[in-house]
Amino acid sequence: MINMLYLYGIIDSDQPYSFIETTSGRQVYNLPVNGLGMIVSAADSKDAEKRTGNILAHNTVMERILEHFTVLPVSFGTLINGASGVQELFNRYDGEFRRQLQRLRGKVEMGVNVIWNVQQARVELPDSETLEALLRQKLHTGSPGHKYLLRKYRERAPEMYLQRMAAQNAKQIHSPLSAIAEEAHSSILRTPSLMLSGAYLLLRSNVSGFREEYVRLKKNYPNYKLLLSGPWPPYNFVKINCTVGSDDRGDGF
Repeated sequence: MINMLYLYGIIDSDQPYSFIETTSGRQVYNLPVNGLGMIVSAADSKDAEKRTGNILAHNTVMERILEHFTVLPVSFGTLINGASGVQELFNRYDGEFRRQLQRLRGKVEMGVNVIWNVQQARVELPDSETLEALLRQKLHTGSPGHKYLLRKYRERAPEMYLQRMAAQNAKQIHSPLSAIAEEAHSSILRTPSLMLSGAYLLLRSNVSGFREEYVRLKKNYPNYKLLLSGPWPPYNFVKINCTVGSDDRGDGF
């Protein structure tokens, strides 16, 4: 019978390393493969379920190994058929794993979310007459589609103006943070109240400077709720299309 293994991440070391994860009681260890290592623990199918305890255990392990290694993280809940399955995975993707580890060496991910009071923002929108006047300035009164455009604009103007306001304000926060980062991703209005969701790939040596800039921005934007997270393994910056074999459980990388 093949024992299932839970995958956490690939590291740039094949040296012995292990510890007990206290939430689950699992022994977590480094499985050496081809001069690299896969951080794993023995598991069964229940360990891949999205339950609070499992998620907490996964994050605890990721935080701990990040303190010591460059980590190529694996998606939560990824299981594989024992050491032979890990070896097969490396046989297929060894070169890509090495390229990604080299690109991410010495780097971590930080996240910043910006929450705004969308209801208050709606209250502060210009009234419909002002919005319509702004459009009239851009239209020739005699154009055939004038009335149609005005009607459609009346319907969509508040949301369009809100989106533009969110994009402008989010850029003022995202730009100075991304200037410190090696790479950055951002999403505007992922939900109505989440004005900005940003992910930032940083050299470890730049984490303190990033935090200082976050504190400065938080003071400069007291009407918004800024939330900082990390450092994390660089989940949002892993550029690899890798899936675990069809006989295994999990979403892959």
